[in-house]
Amino acid sequence: MSISPDILQPLQGITVLRTDHGNVIARDDRDNQEFVLAECSSPAIASCILAIVKTMTGEQDGHR
Repeated sequence: MSISPDILQPLQGITVLRTDHGNVIARDDRDNQEFVLAECSSPAIASCILAIVKTMTGEQDGHR
């Protein structure tokens, strides 16, 4: 399966940080503000989303 790089365009300037109570927390690098990127029904789903976003954006160990 191939995913177009265009799908990652909305994530420019966003750094995914962690999960917290089933939410995926990210930071907007432009203003250094944290926000909820995804509200999930379980911590396991949030962890999967976090891992997928980090893999797709090339983040390693919390660094871009």
